[in-house]
Amino acid sequence: ANTMLILARDEPNAFPLEQVPDLVWLSNLFARAMQAMMLSEALSAAYVQADYEHKAVAELQQTLLPAEIPLIPSLDLAVEYRTASRAGGDFYDFLPLENSKLGLLIADVSGHGSPAAMVLALLHTLAQHSPVPMDQPGAFLGYLNDRLAARTTATSGTFVTAFYAVFDPIAETVCYASAGHVPPRIVRKEDGSIQSL
Repeated sequence: ANTMLILARDEPNAFPLEQVPDLVWLSNLFARAMQAMMLSEALSAAYVQADYEHKAVAELQQTLLPAEIPLIPSLDLAVEYRTASRAGGDFYDFLPLENSKLGLLIADVSGHGSPAAMVLALLHTLAQHSPVPMDQPGAFLGYLNDRLAARTTATSGTFVTAFYAVFDPIAETVCYASAGHVPPRIVRKEDGSIQSL
């Protein structure tokens, strides 16, 4: 938006010629100050809108996370979830399987904010509707990788690391696969020992 300042007087020859350069300079200075103020207000409004949208994305992302931690005999589960910003690239999900088994999916999308949250929403949908048997961790992660690469990550430069484990409470076994994710650790209740997978 352009700002214009018009200086006028009723009487004829009201502006002596020697004052005209100073008056033009002052009016231009005033106009620039007004323009800077208007741009500052527009930028402030844009920040408020962006913050509102970022907060809305974060709230939607929270709905993708499990509402409750499942109760599994012989397994204590606990979760702490903190994003680097309101919406982020970290994700986990519990997937109930047949024969009382439990799938645990942990994933991290490169980057932060709304773009990472969008990829996680796609990952969540793919995981929930997998045609691949979810009690086979390697095949399940392979399916997720193929679908994500075909739809998003291959063209955007984004990548996802993931870990998927299936816990069988009857056999007391864990079967898992990792796709570039940081190795998780198991803490044994009996002696407090820690084992990296």
